[in-house]
Amino acid sequence: MSTSTAPGTASGLAVYASSSVPTYDYQSFIQPPNNLGVSSNKSWKQFDDNLQVATNYGLYITDDQTLVTTTGQPLGMDYLLDTNTKCKAIDLSGSPLVERYVYIQTNNPGGMLDSLISDIERGLSPNNLELAFTPSIDCQGVSLMTIDENGTIGYGRGWVAVSEISTIDPCQFESGVNRVTNQKCGESFVNYNDSKYDNNFIYDNRKKKKKDVVESIYFTGIMMFGLYLIYCFMKKTK
Repeated sequence: MSTSTAPGTASGLAVYASSSVPTYDYQSFIQPPNNLGVSSNKSWKQFDDNLQVATNYGLYITDDQTLVTTTGQPLGMDYLLDTNTKCKAIDLSGSPLVERYVYIQTNNPGGMLDSLISDIERGLSPNNLELAFTPSIDCQGVSLMTIDENGTIGYGRGWVAVSEISTIDPCQFESGVNRVTNQKCGESFVNYNDSKYDNNFIYDNRKKKKKDVVESIYFTGIMMFGLYLIYCFMKKTK
C-alpha cells in the first residue's frame, strides 16, 4: 500500500477512531414525495404518477434504493474503523505491530432490507467474531473504497487482517485487485474465507424467507396506499 504518511499509519477518507464514527443521516438522503412528482392534482395521470412513486418507495425497501435517494446511489457508509488492537504488518520490513482496522460496509446495492440483512450476517460471521478476540494477527496495508457521512466517495488506507482482506470484493480495492486472493475486479468473486461456514446454505434460506415475508408486506402496503390515494382523489372530486 503506497502512502505519503509514515509506515503503519492509516490515512485517507473515512478512516475513523472507534470513538469518532460520525452519524449517517439516512433521512437527509431520501427524497420527499413532492420532489418525486407527487401532488394533489385532480387527474388520472397524476393518480398514476402518485401510485408509481408509492411503488418506488416500496422498491426502496425491497429491491432498489436508488429510485428515491438524492444521490441516485445506495445509502450508507463504507469506512475503516480502528479496532484499538495491534496486528503484525507482514508487508512492512520487520513485521512491526501496527493499529489494526476493520472494513465496515453499510453501503450495499439492492434494497434497504438486503442491506440490513447483510450487516447482520457480517456482524455474526464466525470469522469476524474470531478476529475480534485474536491478538497480534497478520495484517496487510490496503487502500479501499470509502464513503463518508456526506456521501463523498474516496479511498481509505489502513492495515486490515489478512483473513478479512480475503473476504473483500476486489472492486473495493483502489488497485482493483484483492492482494490476498489475487482476484481482479470483474471476475467472479468467491469469498474463500467464509465458504467453510456454508454461506450458500445461509444465503439460500435467507432469500427464501425474505421473499415470502417481503412479498406479503410489499403487496399489502402498495394495495393499502393505492386505496388511500383513491379515497383522497374521490373525496377531492366531490
